[in-house]
Amino acid sequence: MNISGAQRLPNGNTLICDGPHGIFFEVTAAKEVVWKYINPVVASGPLTQGDPIPTGQQGQENNVFRAYRYAPNYAGLAGKDLTPGDLIEKYPTTAVKESAGDLPTTFKLEQNYPNPFNPSTTIRFSLPQREEVTLKIFDYTGRELATLVNASLPAGGHQVAFDATNLPSGVYLYQIKTASFSQIRKAVLSK
Repeated sequence: MNISGAQRLPNGNTLICDGPHGIFFEVTAAKEVVWKYINPVVASGPLTQGDPIPTGQQGQENNVFRAYRYAPNYAGLAGKDLTPGDLIEKYPTTAVKESAGDLPTTFKLEQNYPNPFNPSTTIRFSLPQREEVTLKIFDYTGRELATLVNASLPAGGHQVAFDATNLPSGVYLYQIKTASFSQIRKAVLSK
C-alpha cells in the first residue's frame, strides 16, 4: 500500500503528502512552506471549517493515501472541465433555503444578535445572487482579527457565528464584501 509520498515539481518545489495526518503541502528548496491543505473529510463526512480533526486510536481520522500534481495540459485531463467546484468542507454558515420567489432582491448585512454579546453572536446577511463573499472581523483601530467567510455563496439568507472568547470587551467591526457590495456594522462584546 502506498500511503504518503513526495513529488518534485517542475518549478523545483516538492509536493508532500503526510497520509496518516491528511496533510498536503508544498515546500521550496529552502524549506519554506508555499501552501498547506488539511483534508477536512472524516468517516462521518466533511467537517465545518475551523473544527478540529478528531483523533482516534489510529491517530488522525482524516487520513489520505497519496497526492500528485498534474499540469493542466496533462493528457489524462484533455477534454475535462477543470473549473473549480464547490468546497469540500462546510463553512460555518447556515444557508436559509427559500423558495425561488422569496429570494432576496438586495444585499443586506443585518445587525448581529445578540448585541451586546458574550462571548458569541450571530451575523446574518442576504445575497440576491451567487457572489464571492468575505466577512471579516476588525478591532476598532481597523486591525483585522478574523475571516469568518471567504467563499462563493448562493443567493439567499446566510448566517455565521462569531465566537469572541479570546477577545477583550470592546467595540468590534464586521465587514461584508462582494464584487458590488460592501457594508460595515458594529458589534459590542461585553464580558
